Amino acid sequence: MEDAGNATHASPDERVVGPASGARCLHRVAREAGAEAGWWRWAPVDEGVRQRAMAAGDRRAGLRERALRGAGPGVRVVDVVGDRWTDLPGDLPDDDDEQRTLRALDEGATLVWGAALPADPCSGREGMRCTLAAVPGGGYVPALVVNHKVVDPRRGGSSSRALVTRLLDWAPAPDPTLRVRRHPGDLDRLVHAWHLLEAIGHAAARPVGAVLGLGSSRSVVHDLHPVLEAADRTHATRLEVVRGTLPTAPSRIGECRTCPWWEGWQGPRERVPGCRERLELDDDVSLVVGGGQVGPLHAVGIRTVSDLADAGTSRPPDWNGEPFADAV
Repeated sequence: MEDAGNATHASPDERVVGPASGARCLHRVAREAGAEAGWWRWAPVDEGVRQRAMAAGDRRAGLRERALRGAGPGVRVVDVVGDRWTDLPGDLPDDDDEQRTLRALDEGATLVWGAALPADPCSGREGMRCTLAAVPGGGYVPALVVNHKVVDPRRGGSSSRALVTRLLDWAPAPDPTLRVRRHPGDLDRLVHAWHLLEAIGHAAARPVGAVLGLGSSRSVVHDLHPVLEAADRTHATRLEVVRGTLPTAPSRIGECRTCPWWEGWQGPRERVPGCRERLELDDDVSLVVGGGQVGPLHAVGIRTVSDLADAGTSRPPDWNGEPFADAV
């Protein structure tokens, strides 16, 4: 559900931002916030994004069956979502899912699969779907099922050992054969879910989360405390965008390759213009250089392709990548 719209269509000070936004282009966040409700019904979905979502769905389905079969005496697994969890745009939890989730937490379920955490307007966080695991001492921690590697083989004694656990029996322990592979997007989503758990009074005492991915049959445990402050700053920035207090502008970056807003689409009543069209009209310099090179060019007043062509060969401060003369 993290690829769905990032903001509700409410008054500006009530808008909320979703967990995907932390790793997303700010202008994309703004466009999704200002789009017509249900825009994803007509927007194109990149085939690579679709295939990854389908692969993640297949993986979740297998793990779901394993969790349901592995529930022994005294272990209660509540499956909120069944096979409706797609991770595609528009996959948003409904009120029934949220009520089932809250009831399962109140009743002390061991594992809540596909839990639907409700939005928290006070902190500006959109609701999200994840799995919740009960921990000793009370409360729950968020767990993600992902389709990428979350660990690597550990060689030598220099790298830290991965902390792993089974979700049905929360008991984190170091695995001396594995080291953690951290993904900022995973951590953003875990922090988002952690705050939502706090808002409904069901968070465990310590801010931790887990990711079940490729490379380990057990979940990798992440201490969220070191990343909370940075994640909260990122969230605050995205919230300013969706509430209209921080203006944005398009700029070509790697994300544009899979973004529906790059080319635009034909909506039910009118065409939704793409960012590419505006950049071409503006002769924007990001069309011909890498995303990381735009900032140094802007710093010296180069904003268009024509500006770059007239810039000479003097290398701007902080320029990186190819020789500046080649870019010109």
